[in-house]
Amino acid sequence: MQKKKIIQLSSHAAALVFLALIAYLPFHIFLSTVIGVNVGGLEFLKASKDIAVFLIVLLTLPYVIYNWAEIKKNVLKDKITILIIIYITMSFVYFIVNHNDFDSSILGLIYNTRFLIIFVFAGILTRSDPGTVNSKIITRIIIVSSLIVAILGMLQYFILPKDILAQLGYSMKNGALPSFYIDDKPDFFRIMSTMRDPNTLGSYLLIPISLMAAKLLLEYRKKSHKKLGLLAGMLIIEIFALALAFSRSAVVGLIVSVFVLTTIVFEKAIRTNAKKITILGISFMAIFIIAGSFVAQSNSRQIQNIIFHADEQTVLRDPNELRIDFLKRSVVKIYQKPLGSGLGTAGLASMKNQTTGVYLTENYYLQIGLEVGILGLLIFIGICFMVLKRLLSAWHLQRNYIIVGVIASFAGLAVTNALAHIWTNETIAIIWWGLAAVCIAQYGQPDSLKK
Repeated sequence: MQKKKIIQLSSHAAALVFLALIAYLPFHIFLSTVIGVNVGGLEFLKASKDIAVFLIVLLTLPYVIYNWAEIKKNVLKDKITILIIIYITMSFVYFIVNHNDFDSSILGLIYNTRFLIIFVFAGILTRSDPGTVNSKIITRIIIVSSLIVAILGMLQYFILPKDILAQLGYSMKNGALPSFYIDDKPDFFRIMSTMRDPNTLGSYLLIPISLMAAKLLLEYRKKSHKKLGLLAGMLIIEIFALALAFSRSAVVGLIVSVFVLTTIVFEKAIRTNAKKITILGISFMAIFIIAGSFVAQSNSRQIQNIIFHADEQTVLRDPNELRIDFLKRSVVKIYQKPLGSGLGTAGLASMKNQTTGVYLTENYYLQIGLEVGILGLLIFIGICFMVLKRLLSAWHLQRNYIIVGVIASFAGLAVTNALAHIWTNETIAIIWWGLAAVCIAQYGQPDSLKK
């Protein structure tokens, strides 16, 4: 009896650490930099989120060992878990036999596996302590945190001095740039709020925006107008903050998220009125293409910088040309080395690589292909596909706004990951994969229990 009580306490502690991590992550860069630079302990504070992940795993292990038969049946035999174990094992093998720089290799290993470990253990915590770890509690934490982030971002743009973060200790030396501008032009300021950079902020906001938009649409469809005004107001604040980040990848991701969300929520209505919707869709696309043509030909400095991030005064290399160049070079390298070049040889981890140097792909999928090869990339895509499939299955079992919000945000993030190293960012990766795992454990059904 005493043993069972200790296991329950250990599991509950892990659950509380997990919730605290979800609440803390959106402010991690800000708090660790400001406190670390001005008070001390910068390196420890930077590592605090990884320490929290380690604590979650450590505190959950007693429950796993005590309930091994159940864990084996419901977790280890699950196809998603099997693929994750294969992918993590493969990453460890690459780390052992194919690292050319220890610091970048260990960083690459952490970046590539951390969120998948959280996915597995968040699912276990949902089973061990459902009163603490459940999708509603986590969603509330995400929305409240994101509203604070969005409001601080708007204050950063309209009220606070543009160099406020530099005054608080942000600097390239400390690993956090104090400000961002479109094409380094001082009159085109981009907010990042408490995040690492504007693109991260935009991608992060896709998660709460999708969740709130899902709630809004489902309440509207049910003819329930309770709190719709409050929801709409919060949604406008977060969309406005996303817009002020001037992140083109996040805007495209938002469009994709909204499209997927409305398609799922109004699936029956779309089927019933397929002809009308097709005509409207074609008309909308025509208008969009025509409007886009005028925009593309516009000589407006604001249009050229905000949409294309370049104009005739651009000194730096055109970012659009850079992305195409990254794409071409990365595809060639993957073709030349289909087994991969090793962890830490591409993406943000490569910034620590003293052997091969920095190699940014601006594309998470290409980064994985370069690091662990085509097989590793296919396994990772397989994990994503199976998680999405399980979420859709959970949606059909339980028409919950959180599930469809997670699905919609995944669609948007799938796009932003093709334009940046988004899953490398601990805030976005841990929050999305953690919530997805909780939704699947709470509303879905593992493969091992399916007949």
